[in-house]
Amino acid sequence: MRNAKREVKSIVDLLKIMNRCKICRISLMDGEMPYIIPISFGYTYKDGVLTLYFHGAGEGHKMDLIGAGAPAAFEMDCNTQLIEAETACGHSYFYASICGNGHMSVVGDEDERVMGMKHIMYHQTGKNFEITEEMIKDTAVFKLTAAQFTGKWH
Repeated sequence: MRNAKREVKSIVDLLKIMNRCKICRISLMDGEMPYIIPISFGYTYKDGVLTLYFHGAGEGHKMDLIGAGAPAAFEMDCNTQLIEAETACGHSYFYASICGNGHMSVVGDEDERVMGMKHIMYHQTGKNFEITEEMIKDTAVFKLTAAQFTGKWH
């Protein structure tokens, strides 16, 4: 990272940023070009492993690209605010962001599908919802298991 003073090193601080972010942008390879999707998410961080959960239609271009273990990159940001100055070059921005990469896969296990949806709903609303297999039978749940991620703030 070029500007080391803005790097977020503490996992506690990284997770605080993630808690404030509500939209994650996922980038998948579509042949020779990247394909980016902004999507709501939920997550778990356990034993040093970050897993991001998403949901959507079970078919379509995104699902075709995910496949089993498709490589992916992600970005999320929050707390954005323009810092104004007298000159154009003096302007800056406050922000907090997380970036990383890993592998995408469709969640097939019913218990993990339900758990993933519960994490998504809790992250988005702060509420614990009862979710059953029947409720999400027509919904695809997919996840990104992060190989690495970093944070930055100003």
